[in-house]
Amino acid sequence: MKIFFLLLLCLIFFGCQSLDTQNPQPKILDEKYPESNISEPSKTKRIIIDTSDEKNSTANINKISDPAFRSCIRYAVSDPRKEWSEIKISDLEKVTQLNCAISLAFRGESLTKIKNISGIGFFKNLEILDLSNNAVTQIPPEIKNLKKLKKLVVWGKLDENKLIEFIPEIGELESLEILDFHGNKISKLPDSIGGLKNLKVLNLSFNDLEVLPEEIGGMRNLEELFLGDNKLIKISKTIGNLEKLLILDFSPNKITNIPNSLFNLKNLKELYLEKNSLKFISKDIKNLQNLKILTLGKNENLKIPKEIKELKNLKQLSLRKNNLIKICDDWLTKDKIKKCLDSLFP
Repeated sequence: MKIFFLLLLCLIFFGCQSLDTQNPQPKILDEKYPESNISEPSKTKRIIIDTSDEKNSTANINKISDPAFRSCIRYAVSDPRKEWSEIKISDLEKVTQLNCAISLAFRGESLTKIKNISGIGFFKNLEILDLSNNAVTQIPPEIKNLKKLKKLVVWGKLDENKLIEFIPEIGELESLEILDFHGNKISKLPDSIGGLKNLKVLNLSFNDLEVLPEEIGGMRNLEELFLGDNKLIKISKTIGNLEKLLILDFSPNKITNIPNSLFNLKNLKELYLEKNSLKFISKDIKNLQNLKILTLGKNENLKIPKEIKELKNLKQLSLRKNNLIKICDDWLTKDKIKKCLDSLFP
């Protein structure tokens, strides 16, 4: 009986190999998630189609016969770090059947530039959407259907990805933790941004923002906020509500005044205010005792308060080009910080 079963297993094994040879399928990589099971879609965590062979293309994906297999592929496209395999794909229409996808990355370096992402609301289980370096100018309102989305990246460089609007529906993505829209043409933020209660990282640098809504203070879990290279003139007072903030970047802008509420951010470790139009910094800056990096350079005629000496954890300080004494006109590390401040405030 045992011999019979062994023979049967051998026949099955070699028979499957023969079928695979006659009908080759894209190679499946699942090294990081060995528990994946393509026969049970609900248990599938990560399956990547390996198209490193140029003969494999999107057409191969569409030819996969098993609907459970095809509809629950987690894949990413053209990751520059080479962690994920590359799938050559020109538009979303070819993959709308993948409604169980967890991660989509359409990075424009090696792909036809995507202009329209209509239909993206179909991917209701999507957790990561990366459209970097494409030609997207608008996020459709149906984005609000992606209730599980944790990371949304639509950044561009030069003539790529020039979003002109931050649509209100994005504020309904309550699971979102990382939002990166840097390098676009956004000039206004909707009040609904305060609805991003779980957001940890917000990058809106290199846009055309002039004001921040008061509702920005509603993002209570925010840890990193990047707003450099915009056209901001003032900072909302509600910035002081972001008690978990670790990094705050306003460099460069056209800001003339810092609200006192900012100095309530006692967990702040990095504060970038270089290249603005500041004339005065409150003595309350001494409250930022966890601060390790502070840049105040290139704010012509900025008055530096002596209380800055009380920031004992400061490791890097920029006061350059502020018409101060020569020893302070530099990017200062810990030893030079003491010499500079001792000279300014003997």
